[in-house]
Amino acid sequence: MQTIKLPKDSGGMEVWRLHPSPWWRNVNVDSFNRQVFAAAHVVANPLTATSDMTGFGQIDWDKTMLVRHKIWDNSFGVAEAMDTAQRGMGLDWLMAHELIRLTGKELKTRKGASACAGVSTDQLGARVPVSLRQVQNAYIEQTHFVEETGCQPVLMSSRHLCRIAEGVDDYVQVYSNVLKEASSPVILHWLGEMFDPHLKGYWGSTCYDEAKETVLSIIREFSSKVAGIKISLLD
Repeated sequence: MQTIKLPKDSGGMEVWRLHPSPWWRNVNVDSFNRQVFAAAHVVANPLTATSDMTGFGQIDWDKTMLVRHKIWDNSFGVAEAMDTAQRGMGLDWLMAHELIRLTGKELKTRKGASACAGVSTDQLGARVPVSLRQVQNAYIEQTHFVEETGCQPVLMSSRHLCRIAEGVDDYVQVYSNVLKEASSPVILHWLGEMFDPHLKGYWGSTCYDEAKETVLSIIREFSSKVAGIKISLLD
């Protein structure tokens, strides 16, 4: 039976006995009629990590990239820096920027591999008063960055936009201007308030059917710029 050494809270190391490894093999699929993305987490550096996940030294970047390669080895695409993995749950824009940059760099070494990456407005700061133009420009800035890395942008729901939007027209205005600036089709993302209470009333309404019509109107208007939409509503 194999053993590994793990760091203790009190300092020093302890020996941990591993259970037998489960059966596993890489599965490569030459052709499939869907693109499947796996949202990957980061790997903490066990000697420096703390619970608040702040600071570059707390992520083992090399092992984090190895996780991405494992995903590609099994014919999945990588969904990077998404809300379900890091964004809004510990990683600020500075660290998300580095994560996306590194994944884009590794992506270029893998023929036929794919990756998408979250686009948000978190570079504006959590409590800074913002305008619609600032939110729009923040989205565009991150969209261009993600495109430059070779990843496909995913327009995640913005807490800033939800906080300042006065109605449907504000959402349509911001998303329309962002989509006009995108150089290739993006993925939209509708995250419900059960995952993030700060997003209550997104798309300008707390009524699902009304919000849905707003989303659909944007997709119809910019069908050439929208590759799909990820919906996380638990409804």
